[in-house]
Amino acid sequence: MSDRPLLASGYRPAQKPHVVSFAPRSDPAPLRLRSGQVGLALRVALRYEIVEAMPSSPPSWAVLPLGYSYDILDRDGREIVVYHWHPFGIGPSFPHLHVSGRVGDLSLGAGLPSVAIGSAHLPTGYVELAAVIQLLIAEFEVSPRLGDWRRV
Repeated sequence: MSDRPLLASGYRPAQKPHVVSFAPRSDPAPLRLRSGQVGLALRVALRYEIVEAMPSSPPSWAVLPLGYSYDILDRDGREIVVYHWHPFGIGPSFPHLHVSGRVGDLSLGAGLPSVAIGSAHLPTGYVELAAVIQLLIAEFEVSPRLGDWRRV
């Protein structure tokens, strides 16, 4: 899907959360469409910590997700669809979706107010990065790097 590596900032317990993102850090990765053109980009910031799964000898460890931002951007860097979960930050603490503000207000029908869908926080439940990648390939015509990408 992208030639940019997806990097994790750490593999051991630490005082501050670790982050998974494309290299270079926080830059969106350009995505090639099936047409061959670079038409989209994906910015990933998945925050996590390493925790001891169960006290044992030898110790076993688990990855605990702490939040994410998966930003699907157009060629000019404008948001198309953005998935957020920032339980410790400003704004809604639940996982949610933002749709591009370019969509405009949606009418609810004659005589009713419009809904500003572009500024809404649409609840999603927890979204895996794999689901966003599947969306990009299946619905946004992003070219997979492997022909059998569904099996990976």
